[in-house]
Amino acid sequence: MEAELVLGEIRVEVMRAEIAWEKALGGWYEEGRAAVESRQPDAALLVRVLECLHKKDLVPT
Repeated sequence: MEAELVLGEIRVEVMRAEIAWEKALGGWYEEGRAAVESRQPDAALLVRVLECLHKKDLVPT
């Protein structure tokens, strides 16, 4: 009986931790998305990526 109570308390704490984690993760996701959307694209980086893809024939020229 006592073991069941302890296990129940552990389950409740695990659920609270999962909820807190999901909230934090959602906040981080939204912050990251806003940061990415507010930036201007790095043209030099895009050029390097495309050049690399061209070299590997992954993108038509």
